Amino acid sequence: AEAANRVPTLDSATLSAIAGLRARDPAFDPVRFLDGARQAYETIVRGYAAGERETLRPLLTPSVMASFEAGIAARETRGETEQAEFLHPPRADLEKADAEGDRAVAKVRFLAELRSRIQPASGGEEQIEERRTAELWTFERALGAADPNWALARVEPASA
Repeated sequence: AEAANRVPTLDSATLSAIAGLRARDPAFDPVRFLDGARQAYETIVRGYAAGERETLRPLLTPSVMASFEAGIAARETRGETEQAEFLHPPRADLEKADAEGDRAVAKVRFLAELRSRIQPASGGEEQIEERRTAELWTFERALGAADPNWALARVEPASA
């Protein structure tokens, strides 16, 4: 029972990366946050591929949702369906967590290997595409809000 209560020690790089947010939100737990961020990443990537708008909406800010919506609509117009699967659990590294005004903002670098199965409209042959991605995802939430959930506010390419 003793081991279950021990907080994993955070290296100094992580501690300095989260100092800005910890100052305003002492309860911020980077280990739990990264677990949640990794789950959100997988859910969002799969949901985007499958065109599951209702799955995506609560996880994204309105501007990111609008951008994803455009991508989903374009794929639907072409009549394609896509399925994404992860070849390995994605790697998630917390780059920075800070407070900006009344918002908590956290940047996570994700490295993933994905396999996409794309079914063309014509009923032609399924295309299978494997790729490695390196992206920086920015999550936000209101500080002090009852809702502890973060929303994806920005996606940008990252160097691997």
